Amino acid sequence: MGKRPRISNQKVGEVIIDTEQYIANKGSKNARKILDKTLETHIEIWFDKHFWNRYQFGDDNGGERKGIEPLIIQGLIIESLTHILHYSFYVPGFSFLNKVGGRSCPRLVLKKNTVDGILNVVIAFFYTDDHKYEITVYTAMCVDDFKVQDGQYIITLDGANSILEHFRRKTFSEIDHL
Repeated sequence: MGKRPRISNQKVGEVIIDTEQYIANKGSKNARKILDKTLETHIEIWFDKHFWNRYQFGDDNGGERKGIEPLIIQGLIIESLTHILHYSFYVPGFSFLNKVGGRSCPRLVLKKNTVDGILNVVIAFFYTDDHKYEITVYTAMCVDDFKVQDGQYIITLDGANSILEHFRRKTFSEIDHL
């Protein structure tokens, strides 16, 4: 006589998901998802003439600026976008978007360690049309002692992490980190 067949714990058949069910989300213990949609945002990256001159001809003394190749700058900007959006949602008073003809926000400084030193890139965001934004790069340098203007925000990227600092009255203060 052989072994008796055992009852399997494996689910048999089709799993039915109740779309009308109330489940917990970040804001409620009883919520029902109505929509899950990804919005598209169109960005354009522009390089100011000052940046192009520094990239092509070096600084005022004729010294070459290494590590500021356009593809490196473009990559840093794209890498920083999720960090910038995160800080704009969670940090009171942090605003990065300039409105043409309206009140402007200070330019942002993006920083990242590279083989050529600390890459510093000064950018500004401008709203142009529905879901369309321009990012202008004003200057870039690989130096450890980059001079930041009063009121500017600095985002230092380190892999998936970042630190948001604010430079005010000659003092750096860490605002948040991700």
